[in-house]
Amino acid sequence: MDERDLNDDDGIEVEVEVEPHTEHDSDSIEEPPSKKGLGIIPVTLLFALATILGALGGAYGAQYFTPKPDISATDTKINRTIADAEDRLNNQIEGIQSELGTLRAETLQLQANQNAVSLPDESQITSLLIRVEALENSPQPRLPEIDEATLVALQQAQKDGFSWPDVSELKARLGALESEKETLQGQVETLANSLITLSENPAPVTAEPVYIVTDTSFPKQALLDAVFKQNEEKGFLSKALSKHIQVRGPNDPVALIETIETALARDDLRAALRAFDALPENIRSVGQNWREAVARARNE
Repeated sequence: MDERDLNDDDGIEVEVEVEPHTEHDSDSIEEPPSKKGLGIIPVTLLFALATILGALGGAYGAQYFTPKPDISATDTKINRTIADAEDRLNNQIEGIQSELGTLRAETLQLQANQNAVSLPDESQITSLLIRVEALENSPQPRLPEIDEATLVALQQAQKDGFSWPDVSELKARLGALESEKETLQGQVETLANSLITLSENPAPVTAEPVYIVTDTSFPKQALLDAVFKQNEEKGFLSKALSKHIQVRGPNDPVALIETIETALARDDLRAALRAFDALPENIRSVGQNWREAVARARNE
């Protein structure tokens, strides 16, 4: 049996076996078998298979052997953009940190300023109100004291038949005191307006010296009136002399009242309270509210 190679156009080898002629008995001669071809269907299938394999091979080659595009320029541009953005962001962060530092310093300064000032508390306001009330209710200022020489002359005149001395100088002094009273009343009105403004628009204020809180609120005239009231049961001349002429010792109520006033001018609250406590009980009761206010001021 011979083998023949058949090659189609696509390079596919097909082997076909051809049987050789055989000789039989002389009595019978058989016709050789006819040649049989592959047929159109197998050839078509082989062609389709080759086409598919070629397409798959081309796709595989295109996938793995196609050169990649050069993106280095794009990478450089992206990196530069990122670097610029980082620089801008860092600059903004530094600016924000600087502003935060400034705000922090200002906040600390405001806190320090707030700690350095204080609003008047209830006791201070009470003392101011007492001072205003005492000034508003102050009676006409009394005449100044007369020296001992004048007292001796008046006592001698009383023995010989009393006659009033020349009071023109006293009247002049009284006029000056009246003018001073008007000035004090103006100050009282100003202080009252200030208190109203303070109550409506509270604001930080510094603490006032002790003598400002206590000195002007000292009810001196009320205490003196209480002293003079003790002499109401005496005669006319005795009452007149007790108002204008006095010889006082260190424990005399009027002397103690003046000692209190002098101590307050020196901010010596202890001495002022000591002199106040030495007053008779009926006189102390007149200034008891003031005494309590001073005691609170000492304890603050």
